[in-house]
Amino acid sequence: MNSRYDVIVVGGGLSGLSVANELSELKVLVIDMKKEPHKGIACAEWTPKLPEFAPFAKSSVEHMEIHYGRKVKILKSPGFIINREKYQEKLLNDLKADVHLGERVMKVEGHDVITTYGRYRGDFIVGADGPKSVFTKNENIRFLVAINARVPLRKEIKNTIVFFDKKFKYGYAWCFPRGEMANCGVGAESKNIKKLLSIWLYILKKRGIVNSDKVYDVHTGLIPLDAVHFPKKDYYYLAGDAGGFIDPLTGAGIAFSKESAKIVKHAILEGKHGVDYKKYLESSPIVKFLQRRKYKRRILEEEWENIEEAVKKSWLSSFRE
Repeated sequence: MNSRYDVIVVGGGLSGLSVANELSELKVLVIDMKKEPHKGIACAEWTPKLPEFAPFAKSSVEHMEIHYGRKVKILKSPGFIINREKYQEKLLNDLKADVHLGERVMKVEGHDVITTYGRYRGDFIVGADGPKSVFTKNENIRFLVAINARVPLRKEIKNTIVFFDKKFKYGYAWCFPRGEMANCGVGAESKNIKKLLSIWLYILKKRGIVNSDKVYDVHTGLIPLDAVHFPKKDYYYLAGDAGGFIDPLTGAGIAFSKESAKIVKHAILEGKHGVDYKKYLESSPIVKFLQRRKYKRRILEEEWENIEEAVKKSWLSSFRE
């Protein structure tokens, strides 16, 4: 099979679908190895309170409780906890692009994308295939390991909960209300992330927040820590986790995936590539923000042995931005 497209998007997750949606006036192909790429995502599902997310909201929150050492800080952090699966499913169903699911990309050679079923040629190629992208596989990118589960709540909670402890090295645990359930998880530098989840659920159960005897939809993933990556070829672009468009401090990624798709759209339609695209990225307010967050992460890790100081100098100070 040989087909020519204006744009080939490798990856049919949130960022890939968003890129294809933004470039709906062009001939676009989306390829993903999964048959249902909107399922099995390790995500706390928090988004800013934007209208596009409102129809998919399972809960609405106004504040975040940050527990660190012996201290608790409550900060204004309005947002939704959405049904991300339904949100991505709607994006997929609304696409005007060609979509090939259950098709693995074996290699990208210049303008050609070679898969298990054929070879496709694109004027531009967008890497949106997650943190372990084929476009950045030789780069030394750092990750935290993440795990998320759905757990029944024993009592109503109105805020998101973030919990720091030395056991969750360089990361944190979370509990985000999702209707009668909660997204509970851990992101950390760890070789046994499931054990850390068990510890966190025990803490939540002991505090009367969840019923950890029933745990559903356990999924793992990776959180990139190195902020934005620059593509290696003039006609390549990166979006979402593949491009480092994720907050390296908090791990938040949904809104940044959407923003990265807009950046890719404008770059392609305005003919920005190579050096011009790098300058365009470097001047983007989103990219500058993520670079500042990378600096905050460095502070968090350098001060880690003193959790209270680490969180104060990184997380708490970041809420002023």
